[in-house]
Amino acid sequence: MKLVTKLSAISLGAFSISAPIAVINNLTTENNLLITKRFLSSSNSGFELKAYDYVNLIDNKYLNTKINLHNHNGVAYIGVKEFLKALDGLISFSKIRVKPTHNSTFFKEKEITYKFNKDKVTLNSVTKYSNNSQNNTDYQLEIDSKNNTITVSDNNFFTDIFAFYRRGEEDLNIDFLDTKILNKNKHIVFDLKKYGIDVLNDKKDLYLPLVLINQLFLNQSNVQLYFNGERINLFAYSKTLRRVDFLKQLKKSYFNNVNTISPGLKDFQHKYLGFLFDHYYGIKLDKNASYKDLFKKYEKYIKADNTTHYLTSRYLIEQLDDLHSSYLLTGYYNKNLDIINRAVLNTSTPRSDKYKDIARRLSVYYNKDLNYKNVYTPDKKTSIISFKNFEIDSAKKIEQSLIEAKKNNVKNIVLDVSFNSGGLLGTAYEIMGFLTDKPFKSYSYNPLTKEQKVETIKSGFKKYDFNYYVLTSPFSFSAGNIFPQLVKDNNLAKVIGFKTAGGASAISQAILPTGDIVQLSSNYVLTNKNHQSLEYGVNPDIKFNFNPFNETRKLFDRSFIQDVVNKDTSKLKTQILVKLVLLNLI
Repeated sequence: MKLVTKLSAISLGAFSISAPIAVINNLTTENNLLITKRFLSSSNSGFELKAYDYVNLIDNKYLNTKINLHNHNGVAYIGVKEFLKALDGLISFSKIRVKPTHNSTFFKEKEITYKFNKDKVTLNSVTKYSNNSQNNTDYQLEIDSKNNTITVSDNNFFTDIFAFYRRGEEDLNIDFLDTKILNKNKHIVFDLKKYGIDVLNDKKDLYLPLVLINQLFLNQSNVQLYFNGERINLFAYSKTLRRVDFLKQLKKSYFNNVNTISPGLKDFQHKYLGFLFDHYYGIKLDKNASYKDLFKKYEKYIKADNTTHYLTSRYLIEQLDDLHSSYLLTGYYNKNLDIINRAVLNTSTPRSDKYKDIARRLSVYYNKDLNYKNVYTPDKKTSIISFKNFEIDSAKKIEQSLIEAKKNNVKNIVLDVSFNSGGLLGTAYEIMGFLTDKPFKSYSYNPLTKEQKVETIKSGFKKYDFNYYVLTSPFSFSAGNIFPQLVKDNNLAKVIGFKTAGGASAISQAILPTGDIVQLSSNYVLTNKNHQSLEYGVNPDIKFNFNPFNETRKLFDRSFIQDVVNKDTSKLKTQILVKLVLLNLI
């Protein structure tokens, strides 16, 4: 069976970078079971290994093979080669030859090479192009058991390893014309020793904690490996997390009835949380302090009884006060779910509380029936087009309203994202086409690599000539926060209203050692043109002179919006006339 791949679009709000959804390569059907012909796990190791069932929950099929794991102080470790073989087809451990795109007339050949030498494993992700050898790439990752480090030559390694990888936005009506990295970091080191995490060596391969190597290699992927103590499940976040029956399958294990998590595993959970947040959480502490140090105060609770252990994970996530981060799934050991689910945690979350407050106030006045519709001001010169999310078809719906507004001789358009909680970033890029027929720029930053990126993008949607404004509020979040900054940075519209709620990162998910799944703000952080994070909001060009919490109704007052827009357009006309006079004088 050929690898089936789908890459979702980046979304901001429920902002997720979802990389390949895949079915493992070389699978055939026999007796209603998917059986791999290539991968047969080897136990020729100096370690004590135990073979575990390998289950494909994406297709709900058992794989007629086993994966060998080593128990190190209660933590499941896997050999690097074993891991790569298990995912062959999703990642290009075996050599493959593919077209980069459906329309390509040339091919690229991909392969991950493996080399073991004493205390090191070296992986090279090699791509060769049939049409131009200058485009060839060779990215390297080295695991060192002597120094307990993982060194990567280039962050691109973590996307290049996939057999098929492309941006979901490529399915939308936009073109990515150019990408510039302003300060390319060619060297990333993960120092596991700092976190007390061991790299094991059996003189034939190196071993890493399964949960860690899964995070390292599949962080950019929607497909993951989940070990529930009894079996290893291959699953896709996008499919599994949406259905209760799939979640039950994911966690189903005899460990569901085990009342005590091993001390070694609880200790590792504490260590791993520090590693995870320091390397994969996009919101950094003041003065770039370490989450490892911050989480010391949770150590005794993480090492307590099962219920307290899992409740601490939930508390820790809520205490972040990050609207993009959440506790998605409690782990697979026995615990008192009633206590965990009903607990009212004494967390300090002023940002989340403020967001919920303005949401409640706005919902009183927002008319969902007017979503994407033209709402005209009394003088008929301005149309207000409101939309709650950046959806896959938002641009098409907005375009219909723009066509109607043009027929009605409207001069000004207010794109109202005051009650917008985010969505697809690619849709925001599509909507930019209504404001300009020229390429525009989008800016981002990676806190792990310190790289600053500038992308040049062009929307395929037609430009419509209006004076554009974007209306914002303290609720405008994620893509509803990014879009106003895009129009500001590219000088395409004025932002009116109030400072937005923020939210600058793509979301990603992560599995914790005892089976919890959490959602976090990732290292893909959208910024302004000065590469300053937009996490805590975008200021308007024209701030309204009232309190949005006390006078929320005024955000929906057409006469008020009309006065703001007319005053600004009159000012613009005066400025243009002054410039013309000065030019004539010259």
